[in-house]
Amino acid sequence: MELIYTTYPFNDLKINDSLILTIGEFDGLHLGHLEIFNKVMKLKEKLNCPSAIISFDSHPDLLLNKVKQVSYLTPQKRKEELLEKLGFDYFIIIKFDDTLSKVDHEIFASQLSSALSISHIVAGPDFRYGYRGLGNVNTLVADFKTEVTVCKEYLYNNHKLGTVFLKDLMSKGQINEVNSLSFVNYTIEGIVVEGNKIGRTYNYPTANIKLSDNYCIPRLGVYEVYAIYDGQKYHGICNIGHNPTFNYQQDVSIEVHLFNFSGNLYNQKLTLEFIKFIRPETKFSSKDSFIEQLKKDIESINE
Repeated sequence: MELIYTTYPFNDLKINDSLILTIGEFDGLHLGHLEIFNKVMKLKEKLNCPSAIISFDSHPDLLLNKVKQVSYLTPQKRKEELLEKLGFDYFIIIKFDDTLSKVDHEIFASQLSSALSISHIVAGPDFRYGYRGLGNVNTLVADFKTEVTVCKEYLYNNHKLGTVFLKDLMSKGQINEVNSLSFVNYTIEGIVVEGNKIGRTYNYPTANIKLSDNYCIPRLGVYEVYAIYDGQKYHGICNIGHNPTFNYQQDVSIEVHLFNFSGNLYNQKLTLEFIKFIRPETKFSSKDSFIEQLKKDIESINE
């Protein structure tokens, strides 16, 4: 997959191939997105054209002051890996800046069509583009002057499946539902840094992870996880929280204890795949009560 960065008005964006194209932020890569991607791939095979996906950097909501800070279910690097596995030929990333935010949808489409040869566009039902989001699925054909396929809205328990819905599930600790509605299990990545080393004192050493990107943090608490390190996968238990029992921290920490692992992980990259929410974070009255609960948590994971 070829990764291409560009800025409006796309003067440097030149691809000679005629493309099957989809456009969007695509955070989370959930089953609704997968329906769009599958349609792109079917058209790619049918029309014998390469596939392309267009996304934006930074997140439009940040520049438009809809949010103060953006957290991602699928940061760009992770998105690149997954899109390549899905079979996309081009991943085009457009810098979303103040200039682009003020471009009318007709002009945006005209400039993009001049830079690219687009044979077909696949979009979700709520896709919007251009100034104030006035461009939508009803204007795509007229604006881009190409064939358009609009996928149906994906519903789950009468809820529209989208990034906001998935983040709400995560805030409740419903990570198993998030995983079932996503292309892959929820995953975060970071570097192991030095912590308070309290875990070592009761024979449950933990790796403290400094995140490599602005990931969406699940509900504070204890999780069953798999950790990927140096190409190997290890079963483990993870705590996300403020360490209220021993050494309260203002910032949220992410600590993982790996089963059947020994070695030094400091300064190493660790990837965590979340499997199951075990319990909320709790402040214990003593070290003994904490260790007793930790043993129960590990037993429940290994049952």
